[in-house]
Amino acid sequence: MISTILEPFSGYFVLRIHYEHPVQLINGSYMFLYDLNIKEYLSDSANKSVAHFIIHMETEFTDLNVNTVFGDEETLKPIVYTVSGEKPVEVKIDEVSEYDKPLPGDLLVSFKEDNAPEPLSVAWAVVWIFVGFVFAGLTYYGFRRRKNMRRANANS
Repeated sequence: MISTILEPFSGYFVLRIHYEHPVQLINGSYMFLYDLNIKEYLSDSANKSVAHFIIHMETEFTDLNVNTVFGDEETLKPIVYTVSGEKPVEVKIDEVSEYDKPLPGDLLVSFKEDNAPEPLSVAWAVVWIFVGFVFAGLTYYGFRRRKNMRRANANS
């Protein structure tokens, strides 16, 4: 919870907050969800809120997606954003909420790390496990055969 007292109050202000947000790796994509639950702060007299996001991306990335998670069905709706060409890259997002309109929802940002190794697919994992079992079986068979041949030669 963020609390502040504004004196004297002019009727308009910008609240700037800086923090680092953790990301989670889910199905090969990094993502974070920002809760924009501002319904209680909108009214007839304060009928509009604009959340300005500036995200500094310090890693090389691909497949950047910015969506809102809307409604009880949690529908993903893409929203407009801009990306700077500078390092670190800045992703800028403006999300507008209005009192007499449905709220846009929480902010979901996802991306993949550029040049990250692709995860080993299940099919290839099964192939390598099978190859490993075949190799282990052939090795075991070869050692057993050699042992039996030594016994046969020792008994002759």
